Amino acid sequence: MTLLPTSDSDGLGLNELRLEPCNPAWRERFDIEAEKLRYLAHVISVEHIGSTVFPDVVSKPVVDIAVMVDTQPDHSSIRESFVKLGYTHHGEFGLPGRIFYTLGHPPVVHVHVVTCGSSYWPDWLTFRNYLMQHPAWRKRYETEKLRILEASRGDRRTYTAMKAPFIQYVINVAHGKTEHDETKA
Repeated sequence: MTLLPTSDSDGLGLNELRLEPCNPAWRERFDIEAEKLRYLAHVISVEHIGSTVFPDVVSKPVVDIAVMVDTQPDHSSIRESFVKLGYTHHGEFGLPGRIFYTLGHPPVVHVHVVTCGSSYWPDWLTFRNYLMQHPAWRKRYETEKLRILEASRGDRRTYTAMKAPFIQYVINVAHGKTEHDETKA
């Protein structure tokens, strides 16, 4: 299988920032890539994360995929497998314990590889699942993303850092660690 054809708006450089309405091709792109990734050695699970998973939230035009691998993987063989599939290796890329890969130029897919037991995995899935089950929270997330896009003046690192408190708040609400506050969300 090959990557879906891309339009001029597909993909985004690692330092670029743009939000777009949901594109049904993003789900198809995930399905195609996930099918390839599931068969790699050491892979335990493959999940669609990030805003492209939501049918009604603006997103960067890049599909985020989380991949869980064995606790004692052979990192060189994992890297070799990803490179053979056309992915570019970026190391931890600012997130200790996560190995980051991109696909395409500019990237249309980001893959976040973590080992079994990583604290990132449950947070990524909790956030995704909570928003999938609560449409009002998805709308709040979209509103927050648009506010932050403007406040960050298009700076990708600032945008990502400014989203973190909202994401953590939602994770805490999902786990019952924080009372739901309508003014916060």
